Amino acid sequence: MADLILEARRLQELAGLPVNEDDADSALSQGLSALKDIDGIEEVEAEEDLNESVTGLVVSGLLAAPKILEWIGKAVGYISKAFTGSDESKVAGTIGKVAHKWEGYYLSAIKFAVKKLGIAKSVWSVDGKVDEDKLKTTAKILYAVILALAAGNALNTVLSPSSAAIKAIEGALGGIKGTEIAQIVSTIKGKI
Repeated sequence: MADLILEARRLQELAGLPVNEDDADSALSQGLSALKDIDGIEEVEAEEDLNESVTGLVVSGLLAAPKILEWIGKAVGYISKAFTGSDESKVAGTIGKVAHKWEGYYLSAIKFAVKKLGIAKSVWSVDGKVDEDKLKTTAKILYAVILALAAGNALNTVLSPSSAAIKAIEGALGGIKGTEIAQIVSTIKGKI
């Protein structure tokens, strides 16, 4: 404690502030005794938990983004139809295309990884040749597994003692991922 007081005095002198020994000693003693009552370790852990939650939230948002965009596109289409009477909306169509393109990027990356790592090779490789339909189905299954893991992580966040806002967002994103998993399963159920 004496070292901290000396250091504080040295910093005051360096800053050109007048040093009143009695006031400085009493202020530092009060401040240090107040710090002893605070458990700094819990604050650091809470900050680390928040950083982990935010990172998970970003990843979760990126995984749910294609479905969110698809829904936004449908909503824009319905709103446009209400005002214009036309069934087609260029904006809604563009948003839908972006959503499907984004999901296509995910599936392309997963297909690439499946081929390079040889995951479930006996399913999509026939006599040394790649069956693209089966490879795509394998990639969709793996994508559904990734979404399921992310939804499980969202559930873990919702059940953990984290911020209420993060819980709400993660819960919503987890629900979106669940919807997308159901959609993927319905498209591949006849191909397995």
